Amino acid sequence: MGGKGYIKRRKIGAKKVEYFDWLLEGDKRRLALFTVYAGGDKRKGAHQMWQHQQEFWNAKPEDRNYLAYQYDFATMRWGGRDARRPRESLLLKRSHPDSIRNKLTERWPSGKKYLTSSETNLLFQELFGDVWKRKRQTAYDEGILKRELTSGLRYLWFNPPPIGIDVRPQDAGTKHAEYYGKYAAMPRRCHKPGASWEPEKSEVFAWMSEQTGNSDLAWLAAEYRRITRFGTDPENPRSIWVYDKKTRQTMGIEVWRAENPSKHELEKEAKRKELERRKAELTKLIERRRFEEEWSKIDEEAERAWQKVEENWQKEQREKEEQKQRDDRHRLEAEKLRDLQRIAILKLL
Repeated sequence: MGGKGYIKRRKIGAKKVEYFDWLLEGDKRRLALFTVYAGGDKRKGAHQMWQHQQEFWNAKPEDRNYLAYQYDFATMRWGGRDARRPRESLLLKRSHPDSIRNKLTERWPSGKKYLTSSETNLLFQELFGDVWKRKRQTAYDEGILKRELTSGLRYLWFNPPPIGIDVRPQDAGTKHAEYYGKYAAMPRRCHKPGASWEPEKSEVFAWMSEQTGNSDLAWLAAEYRRITRFGTDPENPRSIWVYDKKTRQTMGIEVWRAENPSKHELEKEAKRKELERRKAELTKLIERRRFEEEWSKIDEEAERAWQKVEENWQKEQREKEEQKQRDDRHRLEAEKLRDLQRIAILKLL
């Protein structure tokens, strides 16, 4: 966003330093804003940016909040005093504890990034009471709450969109669930049988009239638009009807799934195989850990047995050595006694 294009887009809103965007210190867009503020003179803009920064650092901490250009220590960005600080993008709370952002961040169900329409409505009713619809619209308008069109899931601004997440279309309590129950089983019908479209000859309208008991063409056309607003692509998990381009016929999503079981079955088979593969890997891992634990126990028992054998051998060696020493003492004493006896006999002679 830097460069001349960014300068052109910011010419109207960059007339006051107080409204400059909050940007990182090394961001080139800061100099672009000051260049516009200085009338297009880049050197003068750089000098004014340096002056504002020096003014902030030289001011006392209690006086810095009154300066036009400030540094936010929480987000580590420079910006205008009256500009909106990007705290939510960095998961920082605003100073107002009752703001929509703070309330949604605090009360959003833990462990769930995405909510259905009914869950979101219940959350807003719990937080804001009678004005929950107005608060919900404000959250949508300010980008606090976002909606992914394919899955219909709601998520907060700092989470990625739920791409590839399959959602049950029969989400209880929603308009989509009502339409799904009424029209998802519609057999193949041609909405434009002839060369030109005539509402009276529409087979889709005729089937809808049989199901609902309403033959008003204006109401049927409005109902048709409401149904197709969910999509007509079979890959869309929220589609209620599917349009076959080859036959130019419209059918319910359940009929299409019944006619095309191969892809559905392949997906289920792929998921089943993936689960089996993961289960096999987990089983191998468990068996390996169990084997390692058993081997460790055997190794410990063998080590203890070997230590015991070594202790017994050392004990036997000590006992042998002590017995040898005792035998040697007895032998010396016996020899000494014999020598004394010989001496006594010689003296008697």
